Amino acid sequence: MSSVLLQRPHVVDDRDSGGRPFRVVIVGGGPRGLWALQELLRAADEEPAGRDLEIAIIEPHASPGAGWIYDPRQSSVLRMNLASRHVDCGGEATGSLVDWATKQGVTLDPEGFVPRATVGAYLAECFAEAVALAPPGVSVRVVRDRTLRVDRTPSTWRVQTASGQRLLADELLLTVGHAGSGPDTSDADIADIAGIYPVDDRLDESLVPPGSVVALRGFALTGLDAMLALTEGRGGRFRRDEDGVTYVPSGREPRVIRPFSRTGQPMTVKPTAAVNERPGAAAIWQRLRDDLDRTPPHVAAIESLVIEAAAARWKLDRGSQRMPARGLWQQLRDRLHTPAARESVCADWRASIAVARGERPIDLDHALGAAWRMLYPSIVAAVSLGQLPREQVAAFRTLATRLERFAFGPPIVSVERVLALAAAGLVDFTTAADPVLQRTEDGWQLGGNDCDVLIDARIASPGFAAERSRTADLAHGRRETLLGGLVARGQVTVDDDW
Repeated sequence: MSSVLLQRPHVVDDRDSGGRPFRVVIVGGGPRGLWALQELLRAADEEPAGRDLEIAIIEPHASPGAGWIYDPRQSSVLRMNLASRHVDCGGEATGSLVDWATKQGVTLDPEGFVPRATVGAYLAECFAEAVALAPPGVSVRVVRDRTLRVDRTPSTWRVQTASGQRLLADELLLTVGHAGSGPDTSDADIADIAGIYPVDDRLDESLVPPGSVVALRGFALTGLDAMLALTEGRGGRFRRDEDGVTYVPSGREPRVIRPFSRTGQPMTVKPTAAVNERPGAAAIWQRLRDDLDRTPPHVAAIESLVIEAAAARWKLDRGSQRMPARGLWQQLRDRLHTPAARESVCADWRASIAVARGERPIDLDHALGAAWRMLYPSIVAAVSLGQLPREQVAAFRTLATRLERFAFGPPIVSVERVLALAAAGLVDFTTAADPVLQRTEDGWQLGGNDCDVLIDARIASPGFAAERSRTADLAHGRRETLLGGLVARGQVTVDDDW
Protein backbone atom coordinates (compact mmCIF):
# COMPACT_ATOMS: atom_id res chain seq x y z
CA MET A 1 0.00 0.00 0.00
CA SER A 2 1.05 3.59 -0.26
CA SER A 3 2.62 5.45 2.63
CA VAL A 4 -0.12 6.26 5.14
CA LEU A 5 0.17 8.63 8.08
CA LEU A 6 -2.06 7.55 10.94
CA GLN A 7 -2.37 10.49 13.28
CA ARG A 8 -3.08 10.14 16.97
CA PRO A 9 -6.67 10.88 18.04
CA HIS A 10 -5.78 14.17 19.73
CA VAL A 11 -2.84 16.53 19.88
CA VAL A 12 -0.22 15.34 22.33
CA ASP A 13 1.57 18.28 23.92
CA ASP A 14 4.08 18.64 26.75
CA ARG A 15 1.35 18.67 29.36
CA ASP A 16 0.18 15.13 28.66
CA SER A 17 3.62 13.83 27.73
CA GLY A 18 5.46 14.89 30.88
CA GLY A 19 8.15 16.52 28.77
CA ARG A 20 9.19 13.23 27.23
CA PRO A 21 10.42 13.05 23.62
CA PHE A 22 7.87 12.99 20.86
CA ARG A 23 7.63 9.43 19.56
CA VAL A 24 7.30 8.44 15.91
CA VAL A 25 7.13 4.82 14.79
CA ILE A 26 7.74 3.96 11.14
CA VAL A 27 6.50 0.50 10.19
CA GLY A 28 8.49 -0.64 7.17
CA GLY A 29 12.12 0.21 6.56
CA GLY A 30 12.34 -0.25 2.81
CA PRO A 31 12.73 2.60 0.29
CA ARG A 32 9.49 4.26 1.46
CA GLY A 33 10.62 4.06 5.06
CA LEU A 34 14.01 5.50 4.10
CA TRP A 35 12.31 8.44 2.38
CA ALA A 36 10.06 9.01 5.41
CA LEU A 37 13.06 8.97 7.74
CA GLN A 38 14.96 11.44 5.57
CA GLU A 39 11.99 13.80 5.48
CA LEU A 40 11.50 13.64 9.25
CA LEU A 41 15.18 14.31 9.88
CA ARG A 42 15.21 17.18 7.40
CA ALA A 43 12.18 18.76 9.03
CA ALA A 44 13.67 18.32 12.51
CA ASP A 45 16.88 19.99 11.38
CA GLU A 46 15.22 22.91 9.56
CA GLU A 47 12.45 23.60 12.10
CA PRO A 48 13.41 22.31 15.56
CA ALA A 49 10.28 21.78 17.65
CA GLY A 50 11.92 22.54 20.98
CA ARG A 51 11.35 18.96 22.03
CA ASP A 52 13.41 15.82 21.49
CA LEU A 53 12.27 13.37 18.86
CA GLU A 54 12.49 9.58 19.05
CA ILE A 55 12.09 7.64 15.82
CA ALA A 56 11.74 3.86 15.84
CA ILE A 57 11.75 1.97 12.53
CA ILE A 58 10.39 -1.56 12.55
CA GLU A 59 11.86 -3.61 9.72
CA PRO A 60 12.51 -7.38 9.75
CA HIS A 61 14.95 -7.30 6.87
CA ALA A 62 18.68 -7.32 7.57
CA SER A 63 19.26 -4.30 5.30
CA PRO A 64 17.10 -1.32 6.34
CA GLY A 65 16.60 1.02 3.42
CA ALA A 66 16.50 -1.86 0.94
CA GLY A 67 13.75 -4.14 2.24
CA TRP A 68 12.91 -7.47 0.64
CA ILE A 69 12.34 -6.17 -2.90
CA TYR A 70 15.86 -4.69 -3.07
CA ASP A 71 17.57 -7.32 -0.92
CA PRO A 72 21.33 -6.93 -1.53
CA ARG A 73 21.68 -10.71 -1.24
CA GLN A 74 19.16 -11.60 -3.97
CA SER A 75 20.04 -13.03 -7.36
CA SER A 76 21.59 -10.65 -9.84
CA VAL A 77 19.15 -11.86 -12.51
CA LEU A 78 16.45 -9.62 -11.01
CA ARG A 79 17.03 -6.24 -12.60
CA MET A 80 15.76 -2.72 -12.16
CA ASN A 81 12.98 -1.38 -14.32
CA LEU A 82 14.47 2.11 -14.06
CA ALA A 83 17.67 3.40 -15.64
CA SER A 84 20.53 3.93 -13.21
CA ARG A 85 20.59 7.71 -13.70
CA HIS A 86 17.13 8.02 -12.17
CA VAL A 87 18.07 6.40 -8.83
CA ASP A 88 19.02 9.04 -6.27
CA CYS A 89 18.06 8.92 -2.59
CA GLY A 90 19.36 12.43 -1.99
CA GLY A 91 22.06 11.51 0.52
CA GLU A 92 24.75 14.13 1.09
CA ALA A 93 27.67 11.69 1.13
CA THR A 94 26.32 8.81 -0.94
CA GLY A 95 24.98 10.96 -3.78
CA SER A 96 23.17 9.25 -6.64
CA LEU A 97 23.46 5.55 -7.47
CA VAL A 98 25.92 6.32 -10.27
CA ASP A 99 28.02 8.54 -7.96
CA TRP A 100 27.99 5.91 -5.21
CA ALA A 101 29.10 3.16 -7.59
CA THR A 102 31.94 5.33 -8.88
CA LYS A 103 33.19 5.74 -5.30
CA GLN A 104 33.16 1.93 -5.04
CA GLY A 105 35.35 1.71 -8.14
CA VAL A 106 32.47 0.55 -10.35
CA THR A 107 31.36 2.36 -13.49
CA LEU A 108 27.64 2.14 -14.18
CA ASP A 109 26.01 2.95 -17.48
CA PRO A 110 23.60 5.78 -16.55
CA GLU A 111 21.12 4.36 -19.09
CA GLY A 112 21.62 0.75 -17.96
CA PHE A 113 19.36 -1.40 -15.80
CA VAL A 114 21.41 -2.77 -12.92
CA PRO A 115 20.55 -5.71 -10.65
CA ARG A 116 18.17 -4.78 -7.84
CA ALA A 117 20.72 -6.19 -5.41
CA THR A 118 23.09 -3.38 -6.40
CA VAL A 119 20.43 -0.78 -5.70
CA GLY A 120 19.70 -2.52 -2.39
CA ALA A 121 23.31 -2.10 -1.26
CA TYR A 122 23.11 1.56 -2.22
CA LEU A 123 19.84 2.12 -0.35
CA ALA A 124 21.21 0.39 2.75
CA GLU A 125 24.15 2.80 2.77
CA CYS A 126 21.80 5.76 2.28
CA PHE A 127 19.84 4.58 5.32
CA ALA A 128 22.99 4.27 7.43
CA GLU A 129 24.03 7.76 6.38
CA ALA A 130 20.64 9.22 7.35
CA VAL A 131 20.83 7.67 10.82
CA ALA A 132 24.43 8.80 11.33
CA LEU A 133 23.59 12.40 10.38
CA ALA A 134 20.49 12.77 12.59
CA PRO A 135 20.41 16.32 14.05
CA PRO A 136 20.86 17.01 17.78
CA GLY A 137 17.86 16.02 19.88
CA VAL A 138 16.80 13.27 17.47
CA SER A 139 17.42 9.59 18.14
CA VAL A 140 16.82 6.84 15.61
CA ARG A 141 16.69 3.13 16.35
CA VAL A 142 15.92 0.14 14.17
CA VAL A 143 13.77 -2.64 15.59
CA ARG A 144 14.57 -5.72 13.53
CA ASP A 145 11.25 -7.44 13.86
CA ARG A 146 7.97 -7.99 12.07
CA THR A 147 4.94 -5.93 13.04
CA LEU A 148 1.98 -8.10 13.97
CA ARG A 149 -0.65 -5.62 15.02
CA VAL A 150 -1.37 -1.92 15.38
CA ASP A 151 -4.04 -0.53 17.73
CA ARG A 152 -5.36 2.92 18.44
CA THR A 153 -6.05 4.14 21.98
CA PRO A 154 -7.52 7.49 23.04
CA SER A 155 -4.07 9.06 23.36
CA THR A 156 -1.55 7.00 21.40
CA TRP A 157 -0.82 4.18 18.99
CA ARG A 158 0.32 0.77 20.20
CA VAL A 159 2.45 -1.45 17.99
CA GLN A 160 3.04 -5.14 18.70
CA THR A 161 5.85 -7.07 17.05
CA ALA A 162 6.31 -10.78 16.38
CA SER A 163 8.85 -11.14 19.22
CA GLY A 164 6.44 -9.63 21.74
CA GLN A 165 7.82 -6.09 21.85
CA ARG A 166 5.28 -3.30 22.35
CA LEU A 167 6.00 0.23 21.16
CA LEU A 168 4.00 3.40 21.80
CA ALA A 169 3.77 6.19 19.24
CA ASP A 170 2.39 9.69 19.11
CA GLU A 171 2.51 9.45 15.32
CA LEU A 172 2.50 6.25 13.28
CA LEU A 173 3.63 5.99 9.68
CA LEU A 174 2.95 2.83 7.65
CA THR A 175 5.47 2.60 4.82
CA VAL A 176 5.22 -1.08 3.94
CA GLY A 177 4.92 -0.45 0.20
CA HIS A 178 2.99 -3.26 -1.43
CA ALA A 179 1.41 -5.04 1.51
CA GLY A 180 3.19 -8.34 1.16
CA SER A 181 4.74 -10.21 -1.72
CA GLY A 182 1.64 -11.75 -3.20
CA PRO A 183 -1.62 -10.78 -4.92
CA ASP A 184 -4.62 -9.47 -3.06
CA THR A 185 -7.56 -10.93 -4.98
CA SER A 186 -9.62 -13.85 -3.77
CA ASP A 187 -8.36 -16.24 -6.46
CA ALA A 188 -4.82 -15.85 -5.08
CA ASP A 189 -5.73 -18.74 -2.79
CA ILE A 190 -6.13 -20.92 -5.89
CA ALA A 191 -2.39 -21.40 -6.45
CA ASP A 192 0.45 -23.54 -5.17
CA ILE A 193 2.67 -20.47 -4.77
CA ALA A 194 1.00 -17.08 -4.26
CA GLY A 195 3.70 -14.43 -4.66
CA ILE A 196 7.29 -15.02 -5.77
CA TYR A 197 9.40 -12.89 -3.43
CA PRO A 198 11.93 -13.65 -2.10
CA VAL A 199 12.58 -15.86 -5.12
CA ASP A 200 15.28 -17.93 -3.42
CA ASP A 201 12.65 -19.19 -0.98
CA ARG A 202 9.42 -19.07 -2.94
CA LEU A 203 10.77 -20.55 -6.17
CA ASP A 204 13.14 -23.09 -4.62
CA GLU A 205 13.70 -26.33 -6.52
CA SER A 206 11.87 -28.26 -3.82
CA LEU A 207 8.73 -26.25 -4.63
CA VAL A 208 9.24 -25.91 -8.39
CA PRO A 209 11.21 -29.03 -9.36
CA PRO A 210 13.44 -29.18 -12.44
CA GLY A 211 11.54 -30.69 -15.33
CA SER A 212 8.13 -29.61 -14.03
CA VAL A 213 5.47 -27.83 -16.08
CA VAL A 214 4.65 -24.42 -14.59
CA ALA A 215 1.49 -22.38 -15.04
CA LEU A 216 2.37 -18.75 -14.34
CA ARG A 217 -0.48 -16.34 -13.65
CA GLY A 218 0.60 -12.87 -14.77
CA PHE A 219 3.45 -11.87 -17.06
CA ALA A 220 3.94 -8.25 -16.16
CA LEU A 221 7.14 -7.21 -14.35
CA THR A 222 6.79 -9.74 -11.53
CA GLY A 223 6.04 -12.52 -14.00
CA LEU A 224 9.21 -11.72 -15.93
CA ASP A 225 11.15 -11.94 -12.67
CA ALA A 226 9.68 -15.40 -12.11
CA MET A 227 10.66 -16.62 -15.59
CA LEU A 228 14.23 -15.39 -15.20
CA ALA A 229 14.58 -16.71 -11.64
CA LEU A 230 13.46 -20.18 -12.75
CA THR A 231 15.98 -20.25 -15.61
CA GLU A 232 18.96 -17.90 -15.43
CA GLY A 233 18.63 -17.95 -11.65
CA ARG A 234 19.20 -21.71 -11.73
CA GLY A 235 22.49 -21.51 -13.58
CA GLY A 236 21.40 -20.97 -17.18
CA ARG A 237 23.24 -18.43 -19.32
CA PHE A 238 22.26 -15.92 -21.97
CA ARG A 239 24.62 -15.49 -24.89
CA ARG A 240 24.60 -12.60 -27.36
CA ASP A 241 26.01 -12.91 -30.87
CA GLU A 242 25.28 -11.46 -34.30
CA ASP A 243 22.00 -13.36 -34.41
CA GLY A 244 20.76 -11.90 -31.11
CA VAL A 245 20.30 -13.38 -27.66
CA THR A 246 20.17 -17.14 -27.11
CA TYR A 247 19.79 -19.21 -23.94
CA VAL A 248 22.10 -21.98 -22.76
CA PRO A 249 20.22 -24.15 -20.21
CA SER A 250 21.67 -25.58 -17.03
CA GLY A 251 19.33 -28.57 -16.85
CA ARG A 252 17.74 -27.37 -13.61
CA GLU A 253 14.95 -25.38 -15.27
CA PRO A 254 11.27 -26.34 -15.42
CA ARG A 255 10.42 -28.23 -18.61
CA VAL A 256 8.20 -25.37 -19.71
CA ILE A 257 6.65 -22.23 -18.19
CA ARG A 258 3.17 -21.28 -19.44
CA PRO A 259 2.43 -17.60 -18.62
CA PHE A 260 -1.16 -16.35 -18.81
CA SER A 261 -3.24 -13.34 -17.82
CA ARG A 262 -6.77 -12.04 -18.12
CA THR A 263 -6.05 -10.08 -21.31
CA GLY A 264 -3.01 -11.91 -22.66
CA GLN A 265 -1.56 -8.49 -23.50
CA PRO A 266 2.16 -7.92 -22.79
CA MET A 267 3.47 -4.65 -21.40
CA THR A 268 5.02 -2.19 -23.84
CA VAL A 269 8.83 -2.31 -23.84
CA LYS A 270 10.52 0.65 -22.19
CA PRO A 271 12.19 2.89 -24.84
CA THR A 272 15.82 3.93 -24.84
CA ALA A 273 16.71 7.43 -23.69
CA ALA A 274 17.29 8.48 -27.32
CA VAL A 275 13.73 7.51 -28.24
CA ASN A 276 12.19 8.80 -25.04
CA GLU A 277 13.96 12.15 -25.31
CA ARG A 278 13.68 12.63 -29.08
CA PRO A 279 14.31 16.25 -30.18
CA GLY A 280 11.03 18.09 -30.20
CA ALA A 281 9.33 15.85 -27.64
CA ALA A 282 10.13 18.07 -24.66
CA ALA A 283 8.16 20.94 -26.19
CA ILE A 284 5.14 18.66 -26.55
CA TRP A 285 5.23 17.60 -22.92
CA GLN A 286 5.69 21.17 -21.65
CA ARG A 287 2.78 22.46 -23.72
CA LEU A 288 0.48 19.74 -22.41
CA ARG A 289 1.68 20.27 -18.83
CA ASP A 290 0.76 23.93 -19.17
CA ASP A 291 -2.66 22.92 -20.51
CA LEU A 292 -3.07 20.55 -17.59
CA ASP A 293 -2.36 23.36 -15.12
CA ARG A 294 -5.25 25.30 -16.64
CA THR A 295 -7.65 22.34 -16.76
CA PRO A 296 -10.02 21.57 -13.87
CA PRO A 297 -9.27 18.05 -12.61
CA HIS A 298 -11.70 15.78 -14.46
CA VAL A 299 -10.97 12.31 -15.84
CA ALA A 300 -12.41 13.00 -19.29
CA ALA A 301 -10.25 16.14 -19.60
CA ILE A 302 -7.14 14.30 -18.40
CA GLU A 303 -7.74 11.48 -20.87
CA SER A 304 -8.17 13.98 -23.71
CA LEU A 305 -4.88 15.67 -22.82
CA VAL A 306 -3.10 12.30 -22.74
CA ILE A 307 -4.57 11.39 -26.14
CA GLU A 308 -3.55 14.80 -27.51
CA ALA A 309 -0.01 14.34 -26.21
CA ALA A 310 0.18 10.81 -27.65
CA ALA A 311 -1.05 12.05 -31.04
CA ALA A 312 1.54 14.84 -31.07
CA ARG A 313 4.32 12.39 -30.21
CA TRP A 314 3.13 9.96 -32.91
CA LYS A 315 3.19 12.75 -35.52
CA LEU A 316 6.68 13.83 -34.44
CA ASP A 317 8.14 10.59 -35.84
CA ARG A 318 6.25 10.84 -39.11
CA GLY A 319 6.43 14.45 -40.20
CA SER A 320 4.11 14.96 -43.16
CA GLN A 321 3.13 11.30 -43.42
CA ARG A 322 -0.61 10.81 -44.05
CA MET A 323 -2.69 10.26 -40.94
CA PRO A 324 -4.57 6.97 -40.38
CA ALA A 325 -7.88 6.73 -42.21
CA ARG A 326 -10.05 6.48 -39.09
CA GLY A 327 -8.37 9.38 -37.38
CA LEU A 328 -5.39 9.19 -35.08
CA TRP A 329 -7.25 10.34 -31.96
CA GLN A 330 -9.92 7.68 -32.41
CA GLN A 331 -7.33 4.94 -32.96
CA LEU A 332 -5.55 5.97 -29.77
CA ARG A 333 -8.82 5.92 -27.81
CA ASP A 334 -9.70 2.51 -29.22
CA ARG A 335 -6.27 1.15 -28.30
CA LEU A 336 -6.63 2.51 -24.78
CA HIS A 337 -10.13 1.20 -24.11
CA THR A 338 -10.28 -1.94 -26.26
CA PRO A 339 -6.93 -3.75 -26.49
CA ALA A 340 -6.72 -5.29 -29.94
CA ALA A 341 -5.91 -8.94 -30.53
CA ARG A 342 -2.31 -9.38 -31.64
CA GLU A 343 -0.51 -12.00 -33.71
CA SER A 344 1.30 -13.39 -30.66
CA VAL A 345 2.99 -12.20 -27.48
CA CYS A 346 6.45 -12.81 -28.95
CA ALA A 347 5.67 -11.01 -32.22
CA ASP A 348 4.20 -8.10 -30.26
CA TRP A 349 7.31 -7.85 -28.08
CA ARG A 350 9.67 -8.04 -31.05
CA ALA A 351 7.83 -5.15 -32.70
CA SER A 352 7.85 -3.23 -29.40
CA ILE A 353 11.62 -3.69 -29.07
CA ALA A 354 12.14 -2.30 -32.57
CA VAL A 355 10.21 0.84 -31.64
CA ALA A 356 11.97 1.09 -28.25
CA ARG A 357 15.34 1.07 -30.02
CA GLY A 358 14.29 3.66 -32.60
CA GLU A 359 14.46 1.16 -35.46
CA ARG A 360 10.79 1.85 -36.28
CA PRO A 361 8.66 4.98 -35.88
CA ILE A 362 6.68 5.18 -32.67
CA ASP A 363 3.42 3.17 -32.67
CA LEU A 364 0.14 3.71 -30.81
CA ASP A 365 1.25 1.77 -27.73
CA HIS A 366 4.51 3.65 -27.32
CA ALA A 367 2.81 6.99 -28.00
CA LEU A 368 0.27 6.34 -25.22
CA GLY A 369 3.05 5.17 -22.90
CA ALA A 370 5.21 8.21 -23.56
CA ALA A 371 2.29 10.58 -22.97
CA TRP A 372 1.32 9.01 -19.64
CA ARG A 373 4.92 8.62 -18.45
CA MET A 374 5.94 12.20 -19.22
CA LEU A 375 2.73 13.83 -17.93
CA TYR A 376 2.37 11.55 -14.92
CA PRO A 377 4.00 13.78 -12.24
CA SER A 378 1.85 16.73 -13.31
CA ILE A 379 -1.29 14.59 -13.39
CA VAL A 380 -0.60 13.23 -9.90
CA ALA A 381 -0.14 16.79 -8.61
CA ALA A 382 -3.41 17.82 -10.26
CA VAL A 383 -5.54 15.05 -8.72
CA SER A 384 -3.90 14.62 -5.30
CA LEU A 385 -5.06 15.91 -1.92
CA GLY A 386 -8.75 15.91 -2.74
CA GLN A 387 -8.54 18.00 -5.91
CA LEU A 388 -10.25 15.32 -7.99
CA PRO A 389 -14.05 15.22 -7.47
CA ARG A 390 -15.08 12.23 -5.39
CA GLU A 391 -17.27 10.80 -8.12
CA GLN A 392 -14.26 10.81 -10.48
CA VAL A 393 -11.90 8.73 -8.35
CA ALA A 394 -12.95 5.28 -9.60
CA ALA A 395 -12.75 6.40 -13.24
CA PHE A 396 -9.28 7.84 -12.68
CA ARG A 397 -8.05 4.56 -11.17
CA THR A 398 -9.35 2.70 -14.22
CA LEU A 399 -7.63 5.12 -16.59
CA ALA A 400 -4.35 4.89 -14.68
CA THR A 401 -4.46 1.07 -14.66
CA ARG A 402 -5.01 0.95 -18.42
CA LEU A 403 -2.17 3.35 -19.16
CA GLU A 404 0.38 1.74 -16.82
CA ARG A 405 0.76 -1.21 -19.21
CA PHE A 406 1.89 1.16 -21.96
CA ALA A 407 4.03 3.49 -19.81
CA PHE A 408 5.92 1.43 -17.25
CA GLY A 409 6.92 -1.77 -19.00
CA PRO A 410 10.13 -3.81 -18.85
CA PRO A 411 13.46 -2.76 -20.36
CA ILE A 412 14.72 -4.20 -23.63
CA VAL A 413 17.27 -6.44 -21.93
CA SER A 414 14.62 -8.29 -19.91
CA VAL A 415 12.25 -8.83 -22.83
CA GLU A 416 15.11 -10.05 -25.07
CA ARG A 417 15.88 -12.71 -22.49
CA VAL A 418 12.30 -13.88 -22.19
CA LEU A 419 12.10 -14.10 -25.99
CA ALA A 420 15.27 -16.23 -25.92
CA LEU A 421 13.61 -18.51 -23.37
CA ALA A 422 10.59 -18.80 -25.68
CA ALA A 423 12.86 -19.64 -28.61
CA ALA A 424 14.48 -22.36 -26.49
CA GLY A 425 11.06 -23.88 -25.75
CA LEU A 426 11.22 -23.07 -22.03
CA VAL A 427 8.46 -20.43 -22.14
CA ASP A 428 5.23 -21.02 -24.07
CA PHE A 429 2.76 -18.16 -24.60
CA THR A 430 0.18 -20.15 -26.60
CA THR A 431 -2.27 -20.12 -23.66
CA ALA A 432 -1.53 -16.50 -22.65
CA ALA A 433 -5.02 -15.02 -23.07
CA ASP A 434 -7.43 -15.92 -20.28
CA PRO A 435 -7.35 -19.71 -20.66
CA VAL A 436 -9.59 -22.11 -18.76
CA LEU A 437 -7.82 -23.13 -15.54
CA GLN A 438 -8.87 -26.24 -13.65
CA ARG A 439 -7.46 -28.18 -10.72
CA THR A 440 -6.87 -31.88 -11.36
CA GLU A 441 -5.87 -34.79 -9.16
CA ASP A 442 -2.26 -34.44 -10.25
CA GLY A 443 -2.01 -30.67 -10.50
CA TRP A 444 -3.61 -28.26 -12.94
CA GLN A 445 -4.91 -28.02 -16.46
CA LEU A 446 -4.38 -24.75 -18.29
CA GLY A 447 -6.12 -24.38 -21.62
CA GLY A 448 -6.04 -28.15 -22.06
CA ASN A 449 -2.37 -28.48 -21.01
CA ASP A 450 -1.38 -30.41 -17.90
CA CYS A 451 0.70 -28.42 -15.40
CA ASP A 452 2.42 -29.50 -12.19
CA VAL A 453 2.69 -26.18 -10.36
CA LEU A 454 0.61 -22.98 -10.44
CA ILE A 455 2.47 -19.79 -9.49
CA ASP A 456 0.58 -16.53 -8.98
CA ALA A 457 3.06 -13.85 -10.05
CA ARG A 458 0.83 -10.87 -9.49
CA ILE A 459 1.57 -8.48 -6.66
CA ALA A 460 -0.56 -6.77 -4.05
CA SER A 461 -2.17 -3.56 -5.22
CA PRO A 462 -1.24 -0.39 -3.32
CA GLY A 463 -3.83 1.69 -1.54
CA PHE A 464 -6.94 1.38 0.57
CA ALA A 465 -9.00 -0.56 -1.97
CA ALA A 466 -6.60 -3.47 -1.73
CA GLU A 467 -6.76 -3.31 2.05
CA ARG A 468 -10.54 -3.59 1.96
CA SER A 469 -10.25 -6.58 -0.36
CA ARG A 470 -7.80 -8.32 1.95
CA THR A 471 -9.90 -7.49 5.00
CA ALA A 472 -12.89 -9.19 3.40
CA ASP A 473 -10.76 -12.27 2.79
CA LEU A 474 -9.99 -12.74 6.51
CA ALA A 475 -13.08 -14.92 6.78
CA HIS A 476 -11.31 -17.36 4.48
CA GLY A 477 -8.26 -17.59 6.72
CA ARG A 478 -5.97 -15.15 4.95
CA ARG A 479 -3.44 -13.25 7.04
CA GLU A 480 -4.55 -9.87 8.33
CA THR A 481 -2.65 -6.84 7.11
CA LEU A 482 -1.91 -3.92 9.43
CA LEU A 483 -4.23 -1.37 7.89
CA GLY A 484 -6.78 -4.07 7.13
CA GLY A 485 -6.83 -5.02 10.81
CA LEU A 486 -7.43 -1.42 11.88
CA VAL A 487 -10.31 -1.18 9.43
CA ALA A 488 -11.77 -4.52 10.51
CA ARG A 489 -11.74 -3.47 14.18
CA GLY A 490 -13.34 -0.11 13.39
CA GLN A 491 -10.31 1.85 14.63
CA VAL A 492 -9.76 3.43 11.23
CA THR A 493 -12.39 4.19 8.61
CA VAL A 494 -11.74 4.28 4.90
CA ASP A 495 -13.47 6.69 2.56
CA ASP A 496 -14.67 4.36 -0.23
CA ASP A 497 -14.40 7.18 -2.75
CA TRP A 498 -10.68 7.59 -2.08
